[in-house]
Amino acid sequence: MALRKDSYISKKMKTFAKDESLPPLPIPPLKYTLDKYVESVLPFLDQAELDNTKKIVNKFHSGLGRELHKELLLKAKRERNWVEKWWEKYAYLSLREPLVPFYSMIGVSNWDDSPVPLSHRKSLSYASLYCYYLVEFWKLLREQKLKPNQNAEKLFFTMKNFRNIFNSTRLPGVEVDSMTTYFKTEDEGTCPSHVVVLAQGRIFVFDALDASGQIITPPEWESCFKRILCLCDEKGPGQGVSALTNESRPQWAKNREWLQALSSRNAFNLELIDKALLVLVLESGGVDCETGVMHGIFCGEPQNRWVDKSLNMVFFDNSVVGAICDHAQYDGMVSIQTFHYVYLAIGEIKGEWDGSRAVRDLPFPKELEFDLDSNLHQQLSRIKGAPQDIKYTPLCARQNFHLYGKDFISSFKLHPDSFVQMALQLAYYRLHGRPAPTYETATTRSFYNGRTETVRSCSFEAITWVKAMLNDKISEKDRKSLLEKAINKHNQLMKQGKANAGCDRHLFGLQCIAMEKGLEVPEIFKDPAWAKSGGGGNFVLSTSLVGYTPMGGCVAPMCLDGYGTFYNICPESIHFSISAWRGSSESSSPKFANSIGKSLVAMKRTLESSYSKL
Repeated sequence: MALRKDSYISKKMKTFAKDESLPPLPIPPLKYTLDKYVESVLPFLDQAELDNTKKIVNKFHSGLGRELHKELLLKAKRERNWVEKWWEKYAYLSLREPLVPFYSMIGVSNWDDSPVPLSHRKSLSYASLYCYYLVEFWKLLREQKLKPNQNAEKLFFTMKNFRNIFNSTRLPGVEVDSMTTYFKTEDEGTCPSHVVVLAQGRIFVFDALDASGQIITPPEWESCFKRILCLCDEKGPGQGVSALTNESRPQWAKNREWLQALSSRNAFNLELIDKALLVLVLESGGVDCETGVMHGIFCGEPQNRWVDKSLNMVFFDNSVVGAICDHAQYDGMVSIQTFHYVYLAIGEIKGEWDGSRAVRDLPFPKELEFDLDSNLHQQLSRIKGAPQDIKYTPLCARQNFHLYGKDFISSFKLHPDSFVQMALQLAYYRLHGRPAPTYETATTRSFYNGRTETVRSCSFEAITWVKAMLNDKISEKDRKSLLEKAINKHNQLMKQGKANAGCDRHLFGLQCIAMEKGLEVPEIFKDPAWAKSGGGGNFVLSTSLVGYTPMGGCVAPMCLDGYGTFYNICPESIHFSISAWRGSSESSSPKFANSIGKSLVAMKRTLESSYSKL
């Protein structure tokens, strides 16, 4: 039976009912974590390097590490989630490069599994439907009718991140940013209901609710959008103030402070934007493929992006939809569930609004104009005239693999995610001739305010199997056996990650303790093995499963020669969104996409020649 949007709705339990009762985030024993770390470096070190790393780790365990671990345990007694604030600050808010393209998540969905084919869409009417159901989802959160998430074992997940997808913003700082949210449930009080619309460098606001608190209808959304575009056509390009948000965080912090202090009107406008439900972008150009969506969002016009907001929905003028999501505020599955709700809702009405088509006399969208001085005019001219940083321009590719999907993999009693992770290992090794330190997201949302732990997917077992796949002398039977071992290992790593029993968050916490105590960086983090295995932001493959729906996404690579690779697994297909930096002399997103396809074909051959379906 096909899913319906009502599958997301709870009839009894409130959305955030379980959040305060979840268990505290655990800390593994120090020896366990260090053993896990040593195991994870095996594919990247020769014997001499490994012996040296073991000496450093043993010294850390018996000395400084033991003291730092004691301090961390004391912190965990005081705080139910000991890593939460550190993770927000050091993994997100302290990063100083522009949010786009470096740190924001982008949304891109499967075109071949759309609730309404592109050829049947009308640009503004489709955008209007999309906005209507986005606000309907916001109302579910306000009313606490969104069903609390659970895992396969029926453990409840924290829903805290759902508080940050709407009515939330990130405020730039010279040294560190901060986050604020104006979202409230109905039990907690009133909540801003206006939206911000960006078009042709201009900024508009209007309310998504009518005077009685009901969502304005899709025809009324469309009327507002038409009014905005007509005004833009009449006046021409606007001030382009939004471009200021696309700079480095210190530069934007200085410019925002200047802008805010220049006039009370500016301060009022900034507050309106900060409090807004979300940002909607009416993009003047179209895109002709999913790769084009990715490129258009990563490299689109900065005057039509307010990247501080937790959610920017981008509507291209040929009815294509994409998104920009602030990773600091929430993780990918929050936005995926939001977009999937909209996908189901639009699919149920087959893309045709079945309610009233009357358009009431609603307030005209208000344009926000800023008072600008010579300094800000100069800043905007500089941004407009600045050459694009070719080195850190994302090059994107999609691999829409249709030979098989979740159903085929599951029929062999294999976990689809672990299977795809092995395909990524094989694809990278086939292309580059070496193993790739790999980051895969494991959710820790079964704990209080939990977010993620790292699964280091490039295991010794994975690389042993990869080498067998590339060795013509190895039989398919032996390849099958090694694949089983690699997948079982990955299943184990994922289970440990979800229990916050990987090695990365614990080691990160020990780093933070040392830093706060003013100590020199511990030797374990200066050892080359740390960076070679991905530590310190050196994961060459940055990957995440974004679910088993047509909703997908992408992130930029962590390092110059790396790849960002999100994937969604459907019943009969697998979809990869891949990014690489243009300035890399090693990575190529189209070549990696092609290598993924070849790897999946080879794995199918291994399965079919060696397995008997159970």
